[in-house]
Amino acid sequence: MIDIIFRYRQLVKFGLIGAANTLFTFSIIFILNKVLGITYLIVNPIAYLLPTISSFYFNRKWTFRSEGDVKKEGLLFFVVIGVAWLVQYCLVFLLVEKMVTDPLIAQIVGMIVFTGLNFTGQKFITFKN
Repeated sequence: MIDIIFRYRQLVKFGLIGAANTLFTFSIIFILNKVLGITYLIVNPIAYLLPTISSFYFNRKWTFRSEGDVKKEGLLFFVVIGVAWLVQYCLVFLLVEKMVTDPLIAQIVGMIVFTGLNFTGQKFITFKN
């Protein structure tokens, strides 16, 4: 088991940071959408934007241990996360509007897609060294 964790340590670390950010993101979505009644179209971008800054810091320092140019990596990080977010946002929209899925369920599906795209992009584009 330890060998598997060591082999996939970046994915495990990314997952831990992602889990914390996902709880934060989902809490924001739940409170704004379900408690305050704000439409998912507004809630979604707000909820993804807030944890992004801490995600960059912790993934750069802890997950990928990068010592590259912070400005370049910051730009790439936000481009990758922006593309991943846009894909999940479109998916959430389609699930809610075209497939008549509950917005909260659609957000969960979107988060799964977002996480996969984000890890792949950060590993192979932003912090590839």
